[in-house]
Amino acid sequence: CSPPFMSANHIDIRAIPTVKSTPQPQFLRDCARTISLCRNLGSFTCTLDVMPSFLLSLQRKESLEQLRFIGNLTTDQCTQLVQITSLRELTIDGGSWNVVDALPRWIDVLQPSLTSLSLYVRLLGIVSAAA
Repeated sequence: CSPPFMSANHIDIRAIPTVKSTPQPQFLRDCARTISLCRNLGSFTCTLDVMPSFLLSLQRKESLEQLRFIGNLTTDQCTQLVQITSLRELTIDGGSWNVVDALPRWIDVLQPSLTSLSLYVRLLGIVSAAA
């Protein structure tokens, strides 16, 4: 990683090379390592369902204020997610039930800094009950 990456304050991941429809593992490792090296990361966006690959790298980022990701995470991954603190803006696209369950704990941690929370969900169908 060259020194300019170490001072990057915004990372936006919207495409990842694939091998047989699976994200290329070396690319994900390289991205995670780059995130780890960024000392002043202020904003991270990932619009692909690969957030688990970056959870550990995003922890202990004191300057991270904006986060946007696809919230398809396991319970253990949500435990790591709650370790990301000091966010000012949080956007979760399509959160799983695990993320929804962890959200109150996470919001409690983020309460001193959070000013914007956006949750986007995809409706799979509408269920109605006859009265």
